[in-house]
Amino acid sequence: MSLSLYRPNGPTDLAGPTVRVLICAASPLLRTGLRTILQRAPGLQPLTEPAGTARIAQVCAAKRPDVVIVDADMPGMENACEVKKLTDTRGTGQPGTILLVRPGDPDRMLDYLRAGARGLILRDGPEADMVHAVRAVAAGNALISPSITAEVVTAMARRLPGPPLHTPPLLHLLTPREQEVLTLIAGGLSNAEMAAELHLSEKTVKFHVSNVLGKLRVRSRAQAMVYARSGHRAAG
Repeated sequence: MSLSLYRPNGPTDLAGPTVRVLICAASPLLRTGLRTILQRAPGLQPLTEPAGTARIAQVCAAKRPDVVIVDADMPGMENACEVKKLTDTRGTGQPGTILLVRPGDPDRMLDYLRAGARGLILRDGPEADMVHAVRAVAAGNALISPSITAEVVTAMARRLPGPPLHTPPLLHLLTPREQEVLTLIAGGLSNAEMAAELHLSEKTVKFHVSNVLGKLRVRSRAQAMVYARSGHRAAG
């Protein structure tokens, strides 16, 4: 699973197979607004809308959506463990879950990601962000609204183990191409998006990503993102 930022001309904005989307929000106004947004977008099909968390698993099992959009302001969503319960459909596969969030609570957002959410989108964000998020998550990627990415990365940096503060920067070990890849990782691009940006094959990008992680002595793209954003940036 890769992490993406909103890129309106990216591959996940292209029309493809119909994506079935379940909307879950307590507010009738929000449900209507989301349904209207999805109906306007080619290839997106809104499904029956449970008004509370109690029936989401039941509706998921019956309708088998590709993506579930959940308003984090709903009663019961204070506990991030509810995210797992919402998509635990036992044998039918887990749809990608997008949480509609408000800025200012990055630890809660990170808890949602740890519980299995694949998207964090601002509740009052642009319509295009929602459409792009649905398509990105349906394609197996993860997406965080750009305006809250810094909050989430900061919270992640506090929780993830990393190199000791006295460890010297390791960026000098990276080739110029690997430094470009690290910059794009820090920007949240997926392998496919990096391949398009750098005019390389996705296989070559994966090779460079693996080298970057090894040279920086980190275990994941998330840790590489934290490393890059913590002041250890490539020159130029």
